Amino acid sequence: MTEISLKRKGPKLTTKSILALESAIDAAVPQDYLCFLHATNGGSASGLIFSVPGKKGTRYINDFLAASQSIRGPLAILDVRKQCTEFIPKDALPIAFVSGDDLLLLRTRPPKRFGAIDLKINSDVTNHDDPESGVVRVAKSFEAFMTMVKQVPEEELDDDDYGMW
Repeated sequence: MTEISLKRKGPKLTTKSILALESAIDAAVPQDYLCFLHATNGGSASGLIFSVPGKKGTRYINDFLAASQSIRGPLAILDVRKQCTEFIPKDALPIAFVSGDDLLLLRTRPPKRFGAIDLKINSDVTNHDDPESGVVRVAKSFEAFMTMVKQVPEEELDDDDYGMW
């Protein structure tokens, strides 16, 4: 997995926090993503970019969401999921805010899509009644996604180059 640096990390993750998250979504969280949560519990990304297969350009990650809320830390997964219930697939957990007001999603229902990483591209939504509208597959797992992520110095980021298709 790519080594990344995050600011404003969430509070240290407990087993209780993980069980509460899994209970709330009525599904297990994939092991590779759990390892990431244990290491960071979300945080502000700086200079993290990735490309979406089949799309031109590069996207940047603004913030990874936390499994549990804190006053100074990142937003919590369940809070964002609650706000976006009508707009994201039922088997998807929002795990990061991405440039362009888009959401990085983690699929939580086995067997076919379990652990896959998708991107909800709001500008691609054609049917607002269909939560799958505007969703594209990015990687088959969180671990595979993290191999696609690159961290570049913040001064090298240019909105004309990153975040636009």
